[in-house]
Amino acid sequence: MLTQQTVTSEEKLRRRLSTISNLPSPPLVFTQITKVISDPKTSVKDVAAIMSEDAAMSAKVLRLSNSAFYGARNEINGIRQAILVLGLEAVKSLVLSSSVFEMFKSQKLDTDFQEAFWRHSLATALAGRMLVKQHRSLSCFDPEVAFSAGLLHDIGKLIICCFMPADHKQVRQQLQGQGLADYQAEEHVLGYPHTLIGRMLAQNWKLPTCIQEAIEFHHSPVDPGNEDDKYSCVIHVADYLARLTFEKKLPPIEGWSYLQRKIRDFLGLTTELTDALSHRLLEEYSCSSTFIQMALSA
Repeated sequence: MLTQQTVTSEEKLRRRLSTISNLPSPPLVFTQITKVISDPKTSVKDVAAIMSEDAAMSAKVLRLSNSAFYGARNEINGIRQAILVLGLEAVKSLVLSSSVFEMFKSQKLDTDFQEAFWRHSLATALAGRMLVKQHRSLSCFDPEVAFSAGLLHDIGKLIICCFMPADHKQVRQQLQGQGLADYQAEEHVLGYPHTLIGRMLAQNWKLPTCIQEAIEFHHSPVDPGNEDDKYSCVIHVADYLARLTFEKKLPPIEGWSYLQRKIRDFLGLTTELTDALSHRLLEEYSCSSTFIQMALSA
């Protein structure tokens, strides 16, 4: 149930977003792929037919399919082969990745921030995928969905940077020496955090509810024992692992205590285990250069 404060924040945000005329929207091929893959009767032929209508997107997906990240034993030469080798959800996540990179390609404000943003988003995506693949209690979840949720978990920050530049500047100023988390500074400046912006954007893009909720609640998952909340829990931990691995000096608010105790207990996390996962994430990240190049050249 939404509180009055939440409703007010959502209404305020909807009004603000309605004034942004060039807010990014996914290409038609992504919308079509999402719809088709959700149909249990979908065939490889159906997806390949849609992809064939967008040669540029197909080329990007093939480039990612052949990257070291997926480790295909033989070169993948076509979309049908990519689907057969990697699976429908993997191809869907590749289409989403390519689409998101493309949507922001013309936005070049605060390029240092954007580079750090994409590197962290990719690290979180990789960590989410890794957690689902390696942790027994998460084995029923799809690692590609976790990858997509991780890639998009902070997308609201990019909206603030690219489409609310004055507010972005104020948020960055608030963070200087204040000991605040990003979402706290955003609440102070905007009245709503990047998580709510990201959730609303994901709704507009008609992404699955589990991804929408992972975006909105990755800082504060509700119940790790609830099936509906587990992607939020995964991205909560993945976000921490990405920061632990690549931003060695975490602010106090984002140290070990940042991980909610109920989630640490549910997943059996210890500092030793998170250090081991951090080391594994470094290895995964070293294989993702193609993703990084596409994100930073977008």
